[in-house]
Amino acid sequence: MKYFLTAALIFCILFIYGCDKITDSNKEEKMLNANIKTIYLAGGCFWGMQKLMDSLKGVVNTTVGYANGNKEITPDYKLVCTGTTGYKETVKVDYNPQIIPLENILKAYFYVIDPSVENEQGNDKGPQYQTGVYYTDEDDLAAINTAR
Repeated sequence: MKYFLTAALIFCILFIYGCDKITDSNKEEKMLNANIKTIYLAGGCFWGMQKLMDSLKGVVNTTVGYANGNKEITPDYKLVCTGTTGYKETVKVDYNPQIIPLENILKAYFYVIDPSVENEQGNDKGPQYQTGVYYTDEDDLAAINTAR
């Protein structure tokens, strides 16, 4: 019985200590995620750009879609490929600037695209493949303007 009570006491201590560690870890993760920023990158085919962005440490989420087109149109691949919508294939990049600064994301971006080419990237041709950087935070403009 003495061993059982000792084991139960040790289990309780470890359980309580373990729960505190889990809670502390979750608090740290929430604090880090509270500072998530977003940038939108158009750079040719969005699947390739998404793969590149997903490989960067500090990028917490990516979503492919379309940006900068006719707001009266709901874009889909077939419609955007007509070249009449104004939409660009774009990757929404959510990142933690405490882990990866925007400047590093833009270095990776400009390493794989050629911003001087109009309406194409590599074998992808059409206005939907035009490059572009779209921001939601005015503070990002300085980093965008000095990148390349």
